[in-house]
Amino acid sequence: MKKLLTITLLTVFLIGISGPAAWAGAKQRYRWEGVAIGVGASILGHALIHEPHHYNRPYRGGGAVILRGDRDRCNYSERRHQRRPFAKPDRRHFKTRRIWVSPVYEKVWNPGHYDVDQRWVPGRWIQVIREPGHWVEKRKWSGRP
Repeated sequence: MKKLLTITLLTVFLIGISGPAAWAGAKQRYRWEGVAIGVGASILGHALIHEPHHYNRPYRGGGAVILRGDRDRCNYSERRHQRRPFAKPDRRHFKTRRIWVSPVYEKVWNPGHYDVDQRWVPGRWIQVIREPGHWVEKRKWSGRP
């Protein structure tokens, strides 16, 4: 009952805020938009009301396969020897680390020249970036072989 009330209130609220109270224009102008909203609301409402429970998926117990829906019909002595499936988590994985690689500089000769103010600048060695710095992702195996 709570679920139905929540869905109803949510639907009424969304319809209330979905658009202005009156739209100026032709009657058929927004017909297909309204149809699309209605179809989407009905699909969403159906999915929320009839959510999948997966009660009939079998699980393996201590030798017998019992459907989950039939579990209540078997007696206690049959149920107590069944074990729920438990998968150990796999703790082996790669750890990714980001490492900064510094830029690579190259020394080049800058010959003498006149600057913007027409003053002579003597030649000198300058450093020019050959490869810019960047991040590298390194993967390291973390786990037992």
